[in-house]
Amino acid sequence: MKISVFSLLLPEFSFEEQVALLRDLGYDGIELRVCDIAPEHQGKPFSNWGNHKDPIGPSNLARSVPRLKAAAAASGVEICALGTYVNLLDPAAFDAIAASAVELGARMVRVNSPWYDGREPYDRLLELAVAGLESVETSARRHGVKAVLEIHHGSIVSSASAARRLFEGFDSAAVGAILDPGNMVHEGHETWAKGIDLLGPYLAHVHVKNATWVLKEKPAGGPFAWEVRNARLREGHANWRTIVQALAAAHYGGWYSIEDFSDMPIKDKLGDDLAYLKALAA
Repeated sequence: MKISVFSLLLPEFSFEEQVALLRDLGYDGIELRVCDIAPEHQGKPFSNWGNHKDPIGPSNLARSVPRLKAAAAASGVEICALGTYVNLLDPAAFDAIAASAVELGARMVRVNSPWYDGREPYDRLLELAVAGLESVETSARRHGVKAVLEIHHGSIVSSASAARRLFEGFDSAAVGAILDPGNMVHEGHETWAKGIDLLGPYLAHVHVKNATWVLKEKPAGGPFAWEVRNARLREGHANWRTIVQALAAAHYGGWYSIEDFSDMPIKDKLGDDLAYLKALAA
């Protein structure tokens, strides 16, 4: 089992500090977030989706490659993937990022599918996503990397079935899916074994986090209102013991990347998550 951490969880650390921390905790790799900091977040307190101490984005990735590569090599922590925000509706930025991924030794580059809010018909969004994926597939083949698309609630790819529909006919050596059970608690849950079976050769990467449904309002006469909140790996609705067993049965040999947003001090959380995953795999 190869286990990494998505650097989104480490906004208060430089890249050198990130890989040193992960080395000391016993992790194998890091999934590097590639996102420029929006002007409204610059200078603000560090946060997952806001300001980062050492932001790596499309604007500075290429010139940062030597520093990132040296720090990763010195720590022995592999850069397993680049977590970008390239959307299939606008795939132009993928090619340059894929070129940098090759230099860094990262074999996967994340892309996102269109969001679905009901204003645009699903079939039209799927058509546009297929066109974007064709462009991304061509670039991924040329660079020898794999474009990996995260199963994400609120998007047109919120389930394994939806991912398989998008990927059908594409080269599984060049494109694949990120199984994200935490996201699928929100939307898109199928039994884990079936979902993994559906993804088949397109299963490329696994994000590790959890979430749970909680009762928000209980008005007289109903309906009750529920919402999803982040949860520790062992406490949410996604049964990670079952998931790890299903992945093993499917002979999955890829990365497990921690993306745990539960409310714990970061070092305690990453240490506990690593120990828990290893215990499940034992």
